[in-house]
Amino acid sequence: MLIHQNFRGSSRNITSLCNSHLLIHQNFRGSSHNITSLCNSHLLIYQNFRGSSHNITSLCNSHLLIYQNFRGSSHNITSLCNSHLLIYQNFRGSSHNITSLCNSHLFIH
Repeated sequence: MLIHQNFRGSSRNITSLCNSHLLIHQNFRGSSHNITSLCNSHLLIYQNFRGSSHNITSLCNSHLLIYQNFRGSSHNITSLCNSHLLIYQNFRGSSHNITSLCNSHLFIH
């Protein structure tokens, strides 16, 4: 798992990545972001962003279940694509690109 993110003075911690589970705790300027479960066919995401915007442009595999809670922000999930995950996020002028998600590996730049 290779991850590089730049969120203008914010920090992010990835605590655990297993074959069937992904646990992520992120801290974006006082807000929290938890990805609680990533399974082969199911993805459960809980996100809480204060005043930021979040765009998920492309995703797929079998099933994607996302629960998101944004305080005063907007998010768009536009499409789902086979074995690759493309995410474009704009957090207060900073950019975040997730370019690919392969079988058991997640590459983020």
